[in-house]
Amino acid sequence: MEEILIDTDIIIDFLRGYDVRTKSFFLKIRNREMKACISIISIVELYTGIEEKGNKQEINLKQLLSLLEILPIDFSLSKLAGTIKRKYRLSITDSIIAATSFSSKLKLFSFNRKHFQQIPGLLFFETGKPEKV
Repeated sequence: MEEILIDTDIIIDFLRGYDVRTKSFFLKIRNREMKACISIISIVELYTGIEEKGNKQEINLKQLLSLLEILPIDFSLSKLAGTIKRKYRLSITDSIIAATSFSSKLKLFSFNRKHFQQIPGLLFFETGKPEKV
């Protein structure tokens, strides 16, 4: 079974209903056709956008997160993220997500590929087709 890392933007698009590709993607996860992970830093980003506890957005987010494996940040991942940030001038969150993709050897599913494309060797997953940039 393929396992991938989901960027925050994919979850936001799904929760807002913007992109048909995310609906079919999360259906595969729910049906256990695919395994998906998310960085703990994405949880911070997602909860930044939730206005108040107990609202429909939070309930939907919790249900969605229950389908995903949440990957922690440890010391070695933090060092790698720092190197990526310094070398490629990404945001802290994007640096951590890229480092998580590398350290866990997972393809990254993101609609914000331009944020990551300058990083050699980072593997991408997009709408069912893995690509290398």
